[in-house]
Amino acid sequence: MALKTLYVFLGTLMCVALFLMAQEQYFFDFKPKDPKAAHMVMHGVRNYEISDLGVQSITNAKTLKRFATYDELIVAESLMRGETYVSLLRANSATITEKFVFLKGDVYFARSDEVSFESQEATYDRQNKVLKGNLPFLAMYGPHQSKGEGFVYHMDEKTLEATKIDALLETEKP
Repeated sequence: MALKTLYVFLGTLMCVALFLMAQEQYFFDFKPKDPKAAHMVMHGVRNYEISDLGVQSITNAKTLKRFATYDELIVAESLMRGETYVSLLRANSATITEKFVFLKGDVYFARSDEVSFESQEATYDRQNKVLKGNLPFLAMYGPHQSKGEGFVYHMDEKTLEATKIDALLETEKP
């Protein structure tokens, strides 16, 4: 009886296998046909960027929309670890590509070495670690303050290039 049941089971299994092999394969594609449509929408997002050195950055966003070649974040905030500093980057919206982060609306950047920037728009070059903007900005570094029309800040070199600048530099009193 057990042998007969085994033969029936194996015969049924072989019939199902042959039936499935004869079928045309089908795939479920998560990507929409329209390239302007988001592949995925997430709310309350926290993303960790981890390397062999540990956590390199933590990014929080109210909403994240993932497209084919970029991500769009609403109310974004990122905490990034550098070799000698920790940076905070915040904006009302951010578009992240492989090489750049485009920030819009109440852009704020602060570093643990008392350097900070405020502007309405900025672009962060992820590979070269350069933050730049073409709109009016306010830069503060310690007790010093600068206002200007556009800036380029090289994070590793800690240098600021700016146009139409008005600076307030505090010096020690003798």
